[in-house]
Amino acid sequence: MINRKLIFTLPVVTMAIAIFVMSSIHQVPFIDDTIVGQDKLLHMTAYFVFGILMQFAVVAQKPNLTNKSTYFAVAIIAILYALGDEIHQHFVPGRMCDFWDFAADSIGIMLSLLLLPKIKKFVMSKVT
Repeated sequence: MINRKLIFTLPVVTMAIAIFVMSSIHQVPFIDDTIVGQDKLLHMTAYFVFGILMQFAVVAQKPNLTNKSTYFAVAIIAILYALGDEIHQHFVPGRMCDFWDFAADSIGIMLSLLLLPKIKKFVMSKVT
């Protein structure tokens, strides 16, 4: 039998690994520094998706959490990951720890939380 909790958790783990790998690259090939704000938009988008995937994982693993507790858990876990990612970049040659990147990451995460009620309803219908 397929473990549905695992199916909802693997995507966020995969995304976390992808973010780490991209953060380890000196210069990300598809970022054009001449386009103002592109970097921040990409950060916000990546962490918006990460936030959604984190919601799927948290709801699948802990379906009995209240919405408030789920919001809090997702926000804390995802924002701490974003902070860790920025700190990691400080040690990568050619990269830097940037407060504004962290802010864009956090905004993406918080925007993703607007979808929590729909995500929770979907996951609950598949897991239970």
